[in-house]
Amino acid sequence: MFDLAGWLRRLGLELPAGDAGEARSLATLLTPSALRGERPFWQAAAAAATLGAIAVAALIGLVGAALVTLALGALLFLCTEILGLDLEIDPRAFGRFGGFSGFGGAGD
Repeated sequence: MFDLAGWLRRLGLELPAGDAGEARSLATLLTPSALRGERPFWQAAAAAATLGAIAVAALIGLVGAALVTLALGALLFLCTEILGLDLEIDPRAFGRFGGFSGFGGAGD
C-alpha cells in the first residue's frame, strides 16, 4: 500500500512538530481537520484539492496581471498612435530605483 508519510519524508516535506508534539507533514497541513480520522486516500485527495485550488488562484492572479499590463499597453498605443499625443519620458526618473545606471541618475 502507498505510504504517504514516507513518500513526503523522502521528498523532504516534513514540517516541525505541532503543539501536541505530533509530527506535521505538508499533507497534514493541507488536510482539513474534519478528515484527520479518515482513510489516507481521502486525506491525500483533500490535500491535492487544496494544492489545486491554490494553483488555480495563482493562475487567476497571473492572468489578471497580464490583462492589466495589456490594457495599459493598449491605452498607451491609443494615446500615442491614434490620438497623436507625444509622451516624453525622462529616463533619469528610473535611475533612483536601481538597475538603470547608465541614465545619469543619482549614482553617476
